Amino acid sequence: MVWNRFRRADRTAIYTRSASEVGGYVRKHDWIDYSTEVDNTELRFKGRTDPLIVDSDSVPIVPIEVKTRKSVESLDSPSPKHRAQLHAYIVGLSRKYEIKPPDGVILYGSRETFDVKTFHIEYSEQFWDEVVVPWAATQTTSLLDENLPPADPEQEWECGYCSYRERCGKGKSPVKDSGAHGFVPGYTEYPHENVEEYLRLFPSAAIPSAIASKFPDLASDHSIQEWSCDRCGYCAEWDAVKSAGEPLCPECAEDDILISLSRPEMPTVVPDE
Repeated sequence: MVWNRFRRADRTAIYTRSASEVGGYVRKHDWIDYSTEVDNTELRFKGRTDPLIVDSDSVPIVPIEVKTRKSVESLDSPSPKHRAQLHAYIVGLSRKYEIKPPDGVILYGSRETFDVKTFHIEYSEQFWDEVVVPWAATQTTSLLDENLPPADPEQEWECGYCSYRERCGKGKSPVKDSGAHGFVPGYTEYPHENVEEYLRLFPSAAIPSAIASKFPDLASDHSIQEWSCDRCGYCAEWDAVKSAGEPLCPECAEDDILISLSRPEMPTVVPDE
């Protein structure tokens, strides 16, 4: 809360002072959406900038990328990823307004002391060609090939914000690589609206029994992944299994044999026409 108040007041003062120094005005943000073709693959960049300084015609002069850290005391250079993000905005703004790629600023603020450090970033065509574009190409290729993106974060905390963390083994689910599509085995923390949207896109997909128990309204209109025993052939009704993990076969347990029920292998699903 304190940092938020600082951002509203002190950051506004920083932007206003910076704008007055270059004879411009402060605009809250801008949207970029453009594509670049590399090796017959279209790379799309889409996003919203942080505040930027513009001229009297609202044409960008200096885009500003704002990041927060615990401390800025030992910071002597910007993160390459933050520099890459700003470059993506710079290129997008230059194309949108048909201007020369403007210089930008990366502003770091401390969440504890409220100190700030700024770094002047000049557009570098070499950095764009050798760092930003190859990274975007790797992510796009993974998406097109239906693979998980490379699990190589610059900082470990980044995994906590990644949409694929439960699939690559960085989250709470008991899997390491479950593929880019389908429900993650043993994971039940999907929001209702996400499951509903997935089933709308993939009507032929089957719901894991634990998720069906959690959202019975969705289970009534879709098939359920049933549990079965590979040893004795026992098949459990989906609503009899509440666990997200692999439950024990009750019939084998009566013979003092502990063996887990297993899910049938689910085929890869594609959106229905």
